[in-house]
Amino acid sequence: MPRRKSISARKKPSRWRRLGGWVFHRHVRQLALLAVLVTVAAFAYLHWWGVPGPVRAALLDELGKRGIQVEIGALTYDPWRGTIAEKVRLQLPGREPLTITADEIRLKVAYGPLLKGRAVVEELELVDSVFSCDLHVDDGTIYPLVIKGVNGSFAFDEQRRLWVRDLRARVLSFALQVEGSLLTERPRRPRPEPKPFILQRRWVDWIRRAEKDSTGQPLNVHVWFNGELSHPEDMAVEARMKGRSVEWGKLSLKDAHGRLRYKKGELWIEHLVLESRAGKLQANGWYSTAVKQGGCWLHGDIIPQWLAPLIPKEKEKYLDGWEFKDPVAVDAWAEISGGLAGTTANLRIRSGAFSGRGVAFRGFSGQAQWAAGKLSLSEFIVTREEGNFTASADYERATGHCSFRVESYLNFDQFEPLLPAGKNFFRTFDFAKPPVIRLEGEFVKGQPDSLKAAGSLEAQDFTGNGVPVRSVKCGLEINGPKIRFRDVVGVKNEGRFIGNFLLNTRTHDLTIQAVSDVYPIDVATILGPKSKATVQPYEFSGAPPHNEWNGTVNLKNPRLNDLKIWVKAGKLHWWKMSMENVRALVWIRPRTIEVLDFSCAYHEGTLHANVLVDITRKEPKFGFRADLKRADFRPVTEELFGYKEAGGLVSTIAWVTGVTGKPETWVGQGELEIQDGQLWKIPIFGELSRIMDTVIPGFGMPRANRAESKFKIQDGYAAMDDISIDSLLVTLTAKGRYYFDQRLDFVVQGHVLRKLFFVGYFLDPFTKIIELKLTGTLSKWEWQTRYIPGM
Repeated sequence: MPRRKSISARKKPSRWRRLGGWVFHRHVRQLALLAVLVTVAAFAYLHWWGVPGPVRAALLDELGKRGIQVEIGALTYDPWRGTIAEKVRLQLPGREPLTITADEIRLKVAYGPLLKGRAVVEELELVDSVFSCDLHVDDGTIYPLVIKGVNGSFAFDEQRRLWVRDLRARVLSFALQVEGSLLTERPRRPRPEPKPFILQRRWVDWIRRAEKDSTGQPLNVHVWFNGELSHPEDMAVEARMKGRSVEWGKLSLKDAHGRLRYKKGELWIEHLVLESRAGKLQANGWYSTAVKQGGCWLHGDIIPQWLAPLIPKEKEKYLDGWEFKDPVAVDAWAEISGGLAGTTANLRIRSGAFSGRGVAFRGFSGQAQWAAGKLSLSEFIVTREEGNFTASADYERATGHCSFRVESYLNFDQFEPLLPAGKNFFRTFDFAKPPVIRLEGEFVKGQPDSLKAAGSLEAQDFTGNGVPVRSVKCGLEINGPKIRFRDVVGVKNEGRFIGNFLLNTRTHDLTIQAVSDVYPIDVATILGPKSKATVQPYEFSGAPPHNEWNGTVNLKNPRLNDLKIWVKAGKLHWWKMSMENVRALVWIRPRTIEVLDFSCAYHEGTLHANVLVDITRKEPKFGFRADLKRADFRPVTEELFGYKEAGGLVSTIAWVTGVTGKPETWVGQGELEIQDGQLWKIPIFGELSRIMDTVIPGFGMPRANRAESKFKIQDGYAAMDDISIDSLLVTLTAKGRYYFDQRLDFVVQGHVLRKLFFVGYFLDPFTKIIELKLTGTLSKWEWQTRYIPGM
């Protein structure tokens, strides 16, 4: 082991160390510590208090020179993350500036140039940022669109170009990946005045539904771009999309892919394919913004229900209840030259079997063409098992003029489920053979009164509410709100209806000029149950009545009616009365229904009457005057009361007014006369006859030469004060009341030889042989003896 040197033998320290080298190291350590403290203090200041105002202003000025307007809530510095801008609001440059807000943006800034009064922003980085932008809607509202989970970075170079590096975001059902560069400023070209980008309300509604219904895998869209945002004609953009199992509510895409390219004003759509379980759509196209020319081609085999999510919510009801069993084939191609006015487009569509709310169709097909601002629809055909519907039309966009032609061989009575809910006149018809409708006309869009059309209607072997009709044929003329049914001929087995009708759809007036030889109950049954209930009490037998119609009926307000009907009928049965050779004028007026100059033969006599009914009241008020002359009393009493053996000739004249169904309101008066009558055959007088035969044998059933009475109607009864029934030997006089609830209250007196020539006048005070009281009802009467001579 070597020997250690002594302390004295060791190397001595240098003179520099002996003079205080340790002092120098102490100052270095102090400076280093001070530097650390200053740095920490600076970082703490920048972190807690933010970047100083001059630096902040330099940053905003630098971004403003690049065309990006920025508002920052707070600007701080983090030693690990760098410069952080919070509550940021950016307005990107362009013809239609887009305003974006973000919670936080990381900035990479070169602070060296601060010595020259400017700061160079090298990069903006987004990490799980939230973007929100305001979408301006055409109705004046603003819709805020929020985009979450935005990641990526923006870098600037010395040529003032903005580089977008791997920007990723989830927007609705799209997973976007964006890369490219934009020149944010080009001093040699003037910047256009900014204007807001305005969306239509239907697209905003679609975005709102997409935000709510987006499920499943997103549709991946990768975008590359290069150019200047202020001048999109110089932009170069390419976008590719690809996705599977993408769902937007009811819209489900099994596969979606395609490519879009835009360069130097030319837009290309290549191999765009959208496929779902309900069908497939393919499209290709191109368009040049410089020369405004382009073309496109589209083919699809789709089921319309697949398009439901793309339709505005207020119009979704039009697809409800419709079901297509097979896809609809769509082929479209177009050539664009000089904008929309120079565009030529063609569409061909064809479907298989489908149904709408229970109504089955075999299919439809059609072809449409757009050329020189004119839309033409040709060979549009809808087919069913029993017929088809054909239509064609031409529409000029500049003038709004449209001409059309329609021909139908369909049973529209089977379309009841397609008709509006509630009452509908066509629901009452059932056609054994399809009716034929032809219509040709024109109109101007937005001008309802400009509609003019002419055509015809033919129908055979159909029923209306169960009433069989052999045929109907008429011409149709439409002039604005007026529809004229010209030369209408309706034929039934026992009559026909001929006339002209004019319907004003604005005022709801139906003007009628017609002649009919059909039963009114058939017409009323076709019109509906209310009309049938009104006409049903009037039964016509034998040949149908002959009616002439002239006037106007308001289909909405009966108080505007003014219709005259001249009636000629062979036989009419009403209530208990059977009449023949009926003649009358029925006048339906705004407030009343009048039956004027009513005349008929009534059991070998004649009946004349006038009737007035006030229909403005809930309980109609009526008034009538009737004059019956020399009718056979036997059939009259048999018809009204069931008496089969009474005889004679009856005449009466009376007038009555009151409220229908309320006898207590009836007021009137009249006279009744019966000549050569067999009154004793009436049961109520039969018992009187037996009483008189008991008093004076052989005087019980004399033939009445004359019976007469005057009566007055009031307070629910008919008052008769001078009833007189005369025969050769016996005369009956009576007075009392007949109540309309069939109660009787009469006093009857019998006289003998009262009508004996000359002698009866002097013997009258002594000829009274009996006085009776009649009470009870017509069905259960009671005679009470009040006076018999000698008793």
